[in-house]
Amino acid sequence: MVRVLQHACAAAMTAHVKTVHVMLISARAKKEAHASVPRAVLHHAAIRAAVKLLLNQVAAKKVNAIQNETESDCMI
Repeated sequence: MVRVLQHACAAAMTAHVKTVHVMLISARAKKEAHASVPRAVLHHAAIRAAVKLLLNQVAAKKVNAIQNETESDCMI
């Protein structure tokens, strides 16, 4: 009878530990999911800024090319 009681007690403790472990994993996953949203927003904003910068650089090169072409035409 004592062995059965010890076994039942051990099983209950194991079940409790597993439940706590699952709850901790769930809380950690929830926290990481919550943190990944701002990361995704920042990533999207960084990509948009990089694209704008690239477009501005391309536009500046075109303006410089036109200015150089105009200056060379004026020299002739």
